[in-house]
Amino acid sequence: MKQFFYLAILLTSLLFFGCEETSKPPPLPPAKDAVSSGPVVPKNDFTSLNTLLSKAKNLNVDAFNKSIIVADDAKEDWANSPFMIALEYTSDQLESESKKIEVVAPGPETRDQIIITITEDGLLDDAMKGSLTILKLLQKDNLWQIEKAGQLWECWPDRSKSSKGFSTEPCS
Repeated sequence: MKQFFYLAILLTSLLFFGCEETSKPPPLPPAKDAVSSGPVVPKNDFTSLNTLLSKAKNLNVDAFNKSIIVADDAKEDWANSPFMIALEYTSDQLESESKKIEVVAPGPETRDQIIITITEDGLLDDAMKGSLTILKLLQKDNLWQIEKAGQLWECWPDRSKSSKGFSTEPCS
């Protein structure tokens, strides 16, 4: 429980200090199989990520959304934070060399819908090098719910026909 509390404080601090950031994050690597011509994500914007989400492997969120409602009724803190919802959905454990969470809104005035990307790199897997999970969250009546979730994979160079970028197909 202490670790969860410290993680919540860390994420809240990052959110608070990160709000003043004026530079844009670097673009995500392109997905290989999503589109045949050129990179899918030219920049890390809401529209591009929403398009990529439609091409990713669809993940079921129904049971998880019910758990958000239960947690909110029980006044659990994680149910009120999109960051904590993303961590709860993808696991708050570090099972790779790095885990990067980015949040993108459609614009400065719109804060009732966001897309969160969770990029894991250096997985301890002989086929899969990394994964990209994309969550689209909507807020209604002060409750965040995942509208759609998708996943893409990056294979180790010797486990893929193409050695760079994320793919809609799991590694073999």
